Amino acid sequence: MSPLRLPVPGAGPDHGGNLAEFRCVDVVALDVDGTLLSDSTSTVSERIVDMHRLLASHSAPVDFVLVTGRPWAGVREVVAAFEAATGRRAPHVVHFGSVVTDAVGGRALRRSTIPAELVQEVVAVFRSHDLPASAIECGDDLRETHWFVTDGAVGDPASTYDFGVPVRRVSRLPDGVESQAILTRTEESTARRVLADLASLGTDLPMEYHSPSGIVYVDSQGSSKADGLRRALAEIGVPPERTIAIGDAEPDIAMFESVGFGVAVGTASHDVIEAARYVCEGGPSQAVIEVLNVLLSARSETN
Repeated sequence: MSPLRLPVPGAGPDHGGNLAEFRCVDVVALDVDGTLLSDSTSTVSERIVDMHRLLASHSAPVDFVLVTGRPWAGVREVVAAFEAATGRRAPHVVHFGSVVTDAVGGRALRRSTIPAELVQEVVAVFRSHDLPASAIECGDDLRETHWFVTDGAVGDPASTYDFGVPVRRVSRLPDGVESQAILTRTEESTARRVLADLASLGTDLPMEYHSPSGIVYVDSQGSSKADGLRRALAEIGVPPERTIAIGDAEPDIAMFESVGFGVAVGTASHDVIEAARYVCEGGPSQAVIEVLNVLLSARSETN
């Protein structure tokens, strides 16, 4: 099925979208990098925050769930920006669904980990390419430990992943360490070779290379953005069919399929666009504004 362009608020039906579909939306599930945030900034648009405030103050509020491959430490400032603006809490899905937080206490509802033996195998692949490795553990209280694995003085934790996580520098991980994520930073050609070697392990661990940050992510087995989002929606009692998911990359496709309908950022890849029901005209940040405009217009028509 060919995707539809978002309906233009105030325009006729010939645009291809259906404004009425948006009247029942309770939650907007947002990918972070390349969707909510552009590649050039880590700052949430003030316009997005203002529109979120308007939706959250409606008699039937619309909330966000942030769904990201980042660890909690890497997304908490974004979460804080939304919560400070609206005075509301919502669950957040991090580490590609291996950690899901609750809407009230800011604690981990779900944590799935990479077994220690697999952590060691992934770290060995990174180091075979002369790359430092980071393994991040997240506790029930969302406090994280960052194991930075390197040879002696070679490497710098800040150059691998720097979100203010307490770092323990070691030459090899202690036995029995499990993790939500294992990662490194490198340029694209090396990253592709690393991912190929990781795939040859046959572990089925979720993996992604993010450009331009150069970070290679490996996350816990059996976790996905879609699984994490389902758990988050159950926490706040919202049916998936009353949810929009917005994304730009391959891991977002399963998220599209798990909710009422998916919306692709205009700059997304062909496969992501084909998997979406709606497609935005704009790229990161601007696409979110387009969707919120449609939601506000749909709510206005209902009143």
